[in-house]
Amino acid sequence: MPTLKRLDGFEIRLFIANEHRPPHVHVFKAGAECRVLLGDEATQPRLWNVVGGMSAQDARRAEELVSRWQGELLAAWRKYHG
Repeated sequence: MPTLKRLDGFEIRLFIANEHRPPHVHVFKAGAECRVLLGDEATQPRLWNVVGGMSAQDARRAEELVSRWQGELLAAWRKYHG
């Protein structure tokens, strides 16, 4: 699972093996995790779910970070998953 971006304690990662649609990334901070849907050229990223106790504030920040890098993250997802 490569880490695509790091900022302010957040790590945005992409699972490679056994991954599934819809396009999304896993965002980690301090041992907690959320998944954020990447959307596409017409749709903004949005929080999919929280796993492992991430606070609502950190989940919102994760969604903001994914929005900032949406194009780059979506390109990486497509590179590995078509």
